[in-house]
Amino acid sequence: AIYYLAHSTLIVAALFLLAELVGAQRGQAGGRLEPAGPVAQPALLGTMMLLAAASVAGLPPLPGFLGKLMILNASMGAPSGPWVWSVVLGIGFVTLIGLARAGSILFWSVRTEDLTARSGASPRLIGATLSLLGAVIVLAVFAGPLKRYTDAAGAQLADRDAYANAVFGSASPTSTVRPYRSGGGR
Repeated sequence: AIYYLAHSTLIVAALFLLAELVGAQRGQAGGRLEPAGPVAQPALLGTMMLLAAASVAGLPPLPGFLGKLMILNASMGAPSGPWVWSVVLGIGFVTLIGLARAGSILFWSVRTEDLTARSGASPRLIGATLSLLGAVIVLAVFAGPLKRYTDAAGAQLADRDAYANAVFGSASPTSTVRPYRSGGGR
C-alpha cells in the first residue's frame, strides 16, 4: 500500500497541475467540464491527460496498475479479500470511465463559435507537470526495488516491539492498552 501511496500522491499532484494548464487555455469555461474553444496545445495536454488518466485508473503497465496489483495480492486469502477486490477494481473502472468522459469533453467537444486565439501555458508549469509524470514513469520502471523498499518499511511499521526498542532503548517500558487503573474505580 505504501507503493500505491507514493504513486497516488504524484499522479494526483500531476492531475491538479494539468487541470490548471487546461483551465487556463479554455477561456470563459475555465475549469468547468463543458465544451469550450480549442486549447492552444491540444497534443501536449491531451497526451499528458491520457497518461495521467491511465495511471490513476490503474491500467498496465503504469504504476497505478502495479500498486493495485500489490494491494489485490496482499488481500488474497483474507476474509475481506472479495470486498477489497470488488472495491479496487470497481473504483478503477469508474475512474477510467469518468476521466475518459472528461478528456473527450475537454479535448474533442470544441465549440466552433469560440475560436479566439489562446496562448500556450507557462513553460514552468508544463515542466513541473511533466516532471511529476516522469516520476510516475520512474515508479513503474523501478517497481521491483521500490516494492522491496516499501515492503520493508511496512514490516517495520507493523513491528511495534522493534519500534519501542528503537525509541526507548533496550529497557523499554511495558506497553498497555489500558492506561487507567482497573478495579473498584472512582
